[in-house]
Amino acid sequence: MTLIRHAYVRTASRSRGIGGNLLAELRTLTARPVLIGTWAAATWAVRLYEKHGFRLVTPEEKNRRLKEYLSIMERQVESSAVLGDERCFRYRQPLIHHRDQTPPIDCPFGHVQRIVTGGAGGVANVHAVKITKGTPHLHLGYDEVYYVLSGTGTIRLGRETHPLRPGSVAVIPSGVPHSLEADPGEQLEFVIFGTPPMTMDDERAKPVKPVG
Repeated sequence: MTLIRHAYVRTASRSRGIGGNLLAELRTLTARPVLIGTWAAATWAVRLYEKHGFRLVTPEEKNRRLKEYLSIMERQVESSAVLGDERCFRYRQPLIHHRDQTPPIDCPFGHVQRIVTGGAGGVANVHAVKITKGTPHLHLGYDEVYYVLSGTGTIRLGRETHPLRPGSVAVIPSGVPHSLEADPGEQLEFVIFGTPPMTMDDERAKPVKPVG
């Protein structure tokens, strides 16, 4: 990957298309995926980069990339933001992440551990979930595969309800409403493989309540 530390335009020269032309020129200088850094407080710069197809990477990915490419103080890392072009989120590379090193994130009916997320590796997001219930929702542009590790219950896909038990696999294309519920006294523990790999605040991946 190529990291551009800053690409700014003087305040008096903004809104003339110069920033977009500058980004386009810089991207012609490399055939590799491009990351671009800025101060997190420079919201106008973030908006410029987003306008031209860049997206914020996860805080974990930001920290890793800045420490990999630059020798800067921890305080500078914390106050920075890093965005990637679409190729960054498709960029495939081997990696190893560990569940026991991934902090749980609380959700209404349990918790989730985002072991591989935000597009890391460029293959799929991998999240481990342990819940008693999942309310109805769908994803506009994000496919999921559930693999059940433990517990029993049911999953509703569209208008059909199916049993879940250890070893069950549920394939959920984008746009399909789905929900699940553990049997009384049970918790469902399962792994979600999500594609394409992306941050979970991407509009394609965000849970959307079904209409009707």
